[in-house]
Amino acid sequence: MFYLVIQNLGKERCIHMSKDNLYKEGMSFSCTPDLEYVPRELLREIEIICSEVPGPPIIARVYRA
Repeated sequence: MFYLVIQNLGKERCIHMSKDNLYKEGMSFSCTPDLEYVPRELLREIEIICSEVPGPPIIARVYRA
């Protein structure tokens, strides 16, 4: 499983998960979900767009479980 994680107010929060490693620079996601996850291996950092907040991209981390 792959997890897309952002940091908000000092806390990491998983906003999306997938069986496939589909996360790429510039993708758009809702940044409001708070899904359970187990970060085992950090794969990379990417910039994403929060669909509900117009503005500059934010940094997200992609983890693999």
